[in-house]
Amino acid sequence: MVVRTNVGYTPVATFICESETTAHIAEALSIIKEWNLRWKPRFFMIDYSEPEYQALQDVFPEAHKYVCSFHREQAWIRWCREGKNQLTTDNQHHLLKMLRDIATANSKEKCDKGIHILRSSKLYASNNRVKAYTETRWLGICQRWCRAYALPGFNVSVTTNNGVEALNRTLKQFYLKLTTTNTVSSLAETLVLDFIPDQLMSYTRKNYAFSSQYKAYNPQVPAFLHDRPRAFVKHCLTKISAAAHYKSKDVQKVGENIFQVKSENSLQWYEVFLGDSKSFPKCQCAAFMENFMPCKHLFAIFAHSDATWNSLSPLYKNSAYFNLDLSFLSKEVQYKSCLRDDQEVGTGSPVQQEDETDISGEEASTCNRYIHSTQKCLREKLKVLQDLSFLSSDVDVMSNVISQLTLACAELEQTIPRESQLPLHQSGKKSALLSTASKKEKDEKGKTVKDDKQNRYNL
Repeated sequence: MVVRTNVGYTPVATFICESETTAHIAEALSIIKEWNLRWKPRFFMIDYSEPEYQALQDVFPEAHKYVCSFHREQAWIRWCREGKNQLTTDNQHHLLKMLRDIATANSKEKCDKGIHILRSSKLYASNNRVKAYTETRWLGICQRWCRAYALPGFNVSVTTNNGVEALNRTLKQFYLKLTTTNTVSSLAETLVLDFIPDQLMSYTRKNYAFSSQYKAYNPQVPAFLHDRPRAFVKHCLTKISAAAHYKSKDVQKVGENIFQVKSENSLQWYEVFLGDSKSFPKCQCAAFMENFMPCKHLFAIFAHSDATWNSLSPLYKNSAYFNLDLSFLSKEVQYKSCLRDDQEVGTGSPVQQEDETDISGEEASTCNRYIHSTQKCLREKLKVLQDLSFLSSDVDVMSNVISQLTLACAELEQTIPRESQLPLHQSGKKSALLSTASKKEKDEKGKTVKDDKQNRYNL
């Protein structure tokens, strides 16, 4: 189970069922619900799975459940291509077009019109398989997959659960390959100790990397776009540029928080509502209705009226998708050295300018990426070695490995810079974040000494 965040998808729960039945899925969901009494999700995105839907309906009856658009489309295409359904290539394209028109209709009237066109078609009347498939599988549950039935809000733009698929691939193709036992216990250990913490750290890193506390913004970026997700900033800058050709005569105020903006390519005027404390903004343009992101008509209003970004509904402008999670920024000092070298977030942001003290240039970037990948490879080998140490019973082989590791540790230690015999953590190295805090203990004489094994090698 994952949540769409301002920087991608983040896992929030994992459960293993004996079988994918309604009862077993509902049992797992009930446990998660009991552990999070204040959690009241409003929306779920699922595959076309009746057991999943019924389980969610039993445990979260008030939540809205939508079918993932990607899997919906995939199911349609596969069904059309099955030979037993007796569809020619033209028939396949025609049926898919009618179904897609129903799915993307932005009003219930247009949705009903699309359904009427389908039921009135020759293909529907002449092919009983088409009639049975569309009626029993899809038309009876339009509220789960038609955009017209989606409630106003950001759930309109979240149309797929591919974030789950991507995280599943990451878990299976990377994390689980580092284990050798292939047991449920090793899976649980990997989830708890590696996968979930890494995903949480990735979420934290990205939010910090996009903030002004990490790097100063380019002066050309408007102040209201500071401390926001990078993808959102890029989107807004593109729309601001697209709105630059509008003149004052193209924007008219017709009511409280209501404007009309002339279309760029026709004589049509789009009505734009900025929203209020109880209602989301609205624009009649296709771009806004499709992804619910700020459109060029909004920025045209900001440029040629007294309205500003702050005039928008707080339901919209305060959305988690448009703002960074700043709850952790008191820890920026310990994260910053990690971020300077992290290839996932990088330092080449087009919306943030480089610090004067930053190392820049292709050569430095390549060097940092190589160091990072080598460090990561070394840690992966150490994880595999740790797993094998629990399984091997050959004393001679293990003794030989210990000897080799002792030499390897000594060799690696020689590469660590020191000052007054103390190891230094250079800025820009990921080890600054990963190193374990020094443990201190009293020796027999009452003196304070450091735990050399842990602090020198960080194993």
